[in-house]
Amino acid sequence: MNKPKHVGIVGVTAVGASLCYKQIAVESMNMHGIHPQISVHNHSYSDYNVADFDILVHNLLDSIGRVHASGAEFAVIAANTVHYAYGKVLEKSPIPLLNIIDLTVEECILQGRKKLTVFGTFTTTEYGIYNDAFDKFGIDIIEPTTEQNEKIDHIIASELLNGFVSNVSQEYLLSVIREVKQQGSEAILLGCTELSIALNSDNSDLPCIDSTAVLASKALEYAFGLREIESKTNDTDLATIRPDSASSDASLNTILHHDHRFEVNNPETRTLLEESRICMEAKDFKKAQALLQEAIILEPNHPEARGLLALSYGLMLESSSLILKMKLLPRMEKETKLALKLAPNWTLVRRINGMKLLNTPEQFGGNVQQGVQELLFCIENNFDDFDINFAVAQGYLKLADRMNTKHYLERALSIHPENAKAVKLMEEMSVRY
Repeated sequence: MNKPKHVGIVGVTAVGASLCYKQIAVESMNMHGIHPQISVHNHSYSDYNVADFDILVHNLLDSIGRVHASGAEFAVIAANTVHYAYGKVLEKSPIPLLNIIDLTVEECILQGRKKLTVFGTFTTTEYGIYNDAFDKFGIDIIEPTTEQNEKIDHIIASELLNGFVSNVSQEYLLSVIREVKQQGSEAILLGCTELSIALNSDNSDLPCIDSTAVLASKALEYAFGLREIESKTNDTDLATIRPDSASSDASLNTILHHDHRFEVNNPETRTLLEESRICMEAKDFKKAQALLQEAIILEPNHPEARGLLALSYGLMLESSSLILKMKLLPRMEKETKLALKLAPNWTLVRRINGMKLLNTPEQFGGNVQQGVQELLFCIENNFDDFDINFAVAQGYLKLADRMNTKHYLERALSIHPENAKAVKLMEEMSVRY
């Protein structure tokens, strides 16, 4: 037998890294009678901030560099959530990497799964880190509710990351499994490396596909020369949304009172929608969201309810902590997509979508040109205020279109002539050109 390749494990949580290490070593001994050399590096979990892309990439690459320096010939990242940054990490990695998302999806396909449920951190589930890959292969995801995902996230953070699960928490997880089984789910994907502490195919009403076990098994296949790693960037990078911030009170008033009203089937729906507008104007976004969720219960496919809910999340983002931002961002994205599907020409959601496209880095799905076009659509349809003109000017500046930058900057200043950011940009334009 040839000597197996030296494995590097990049840990994010200590428990997740240790479970991966144990799985590789034990499975290898059972199958081959030996195990490969294994090097592990794990920054302190407190050094990670999943909302800070640059720090995340830096820490992952630093750990990869350290296991490489110790002799590792390839590496695995023993965590699911951070794989939204996998593409950028892979670009700069000095050694090949195995992708836990791709490998777990591959395992689901091999098992013939057509409908399954992903358990994981709130970021993993609400951002849909697995969704794009499953969509490509026609696999449907039966999703727990947002509240259930939040509870699962809490169990992971407060118990599993510390290496244990309480009876109450375990029973809660099993109850969610029973619920999604009734909805047609065929299996549970354990999309968090610590979830095997609480769940397995023996105690669950559905088979469990453990991403940690899959990663360990595939790492051994590579270490013993039974598979190759494809050299490609990952196409499941998460589109990290960075919405435009600091909407003025005047712009908020324009948005809430200029906007179109859609027909309702239930008069109570209209009452809830109008009350939500009043709450948003008073910046009571939580109350507005509660009212809009009531409206959605009455009329699930009402575009106005979906669009206003997306708006409320976007407005709430402006003064939120990083942790809360990570919870609000996917909700805003989800509601925006639903509203666009229901009312593709509605200027409110075209505005939200345009701001998102303008303020999202290109490598994460941003598109300045498309963002500008979305906002120009709003202007052409009389949805015209300072913020939207200034955003278009900034978009044209990124596109190196000096003439249109100046034109829309002038339009913005005609609405708000003393805005400091706009005045400064005009001064810079004058100096530069």
